[in-house]
Amino acid sequence: MEVKPVKKWLLGVPAAAIVAFAVAQGSGTQYIQSFVKALSSADSIVAEYTYQPLNGARTNYSVAFAKPNKLRIDSDFQLIVADGTKVTYYDKKAKTYYSDEQSNASIAQLLSDDKFGIWAPFFGKNIETGATKVLGVRKSRGVTLTGVEAQMPGGAKTVTFYFSEDGLARQAEFAFKNGANVERYLFDSKSIQIGAATEALFAFRAPQDARELSAEERMSDKWFTNLEEAKKAAKASNRLIFTDFFATWCGPCKALEAEVFTTDRFKALSKKFVFLKIDVDLQPDVMKAYGVTAMPTQMILNADGGVLKKTVGYGGPEAFYSFIEGVE
Repeated sequence: MEVKPVKKWLLGVPAAAIVAFAVAQGSGTQYIQSFVKALSSADSIVAEYTYQPLNGARTNYSVAFAKPNKLRIDSDFQLIVADGTKVTYYDKKAKTYYSDEQSNASIAQLLSDDKFGIWAPFFGKNIETGATKVLGVRKSRGVTLTGVEAQMPGGAKTVTFYFSEDGLARQAEFAFKNGANVERYLFDSKSIQIGAATEALFAFRAPQDARELSAEERMSDKWFTNLEEAKKAAKASNRLIFTDFFATWCGPCKALEAEVFTTDRFKALSKKFVFLKIDVDLQPDVMKAYGVTAMPTQMILNADGGVLKKTVGYGGPEAFYSFIEGVE
């Protein structure tokens, strides 16, 4: 199902593309809670969808979830499988994989990303909102969708859901304020099947040409997500802490990740730095403590957490390396 919005809340598609539009019944909160109930009461879910920045390239996703704690996320570039005891990450480009012990925190961390967060109610997480507004009903290609705009806590994020008559969110638009800018991302489901997951989906089978990463290789690009743990590691190894304050919806953050963090040149810096990522939406207290107001923000910290150097934004790989490689 392609996104075919109307006016502002329908993502810019002309009104002529809409067959019908009418006022919806019920409050926005009721629609959202019906969606939460539909996911939380399901035994399993299988879905295919795309996620993309507005006017940007689409990424295809195929996901499966099963109670109580199984998950599969398959994208154009990565496969993640949680079988209930461990989580395996397979990099399709590098043809390498590794596994970590599974925990509730690891599943929550995966679903904190807005590409996957719409499915979080399946595992019992509610969708907390501020003000909501029912935008109306449209009928497109035989499917009736109700638009509901929801302000998220904190005021920096707005989500517009498009619910079908079975209560499921078939499409969504995510709008994020980043300083003076607003970044928009689109979720568009191709199919959502309740109760369709099989056990085979949650068994990772390494491709024949895949290679498991060694412990040494993993340490070269290990990222901490907890400041106190990063400080302990820095003290134990006599290293500094490179800290990336980011958001999953931030376009420059994604460019920094793709153009810098995945490279051997950056990974070689692990001899000097402990790597720490702070998702500002998940750790607002850390963000505020360090005075971060825009993403991405990068800091060099000492082992006690003191700031030695700071830069805001991303101006390309060479600008980044001129910032980090001169630190003594």
